[in-house]
Amino acid sequence: RVFYPIWKKPWMTINGNTYIHDILERAGAVNVAADRPDRYPTIDPSEFRGLRVELVLLPDEPWVFDEQHRQELVACGWFDAPILLVDGKDFSWHGARTGPGLGRVTDLLVAHRLRGGEPLPGQ
Repeated sequence: RVFYPIWKKPWMTINGNTYIHDILERAGAVNVAADRPDRYPTIDPSEFRGLRVELVLLPDEPWVFDEQHRQELVACGWFDAPILLVDGKDFSWHGARTGPGLGRVTDLLVAHRLRGGEPLPGQ
């Protein structure tokens, strides 16, 4: 159960009608916002706990999430889940990057599961 934000002010994510959702799904993740009616839904932070998120993936595009953002989310306590910084190109660039990107996303999710949900080293 993955939360994949694409913007911070306001918090926005992706529904089930997006390329990013397809990459997540093919890699074995469940997009917690898949059933939202808007393609890029706004989510109020008060909703975060109710999403039952198991992993937060902070991409570096289109919004550039960085370590400071990750630390802010950890400090807020909105998620009882690991919060990882990821290469947004692996999730959103199609064409020649699709195969390698999907492979890296799948490897990330498999490694996360094998570690019992703990963050990967350096994350």
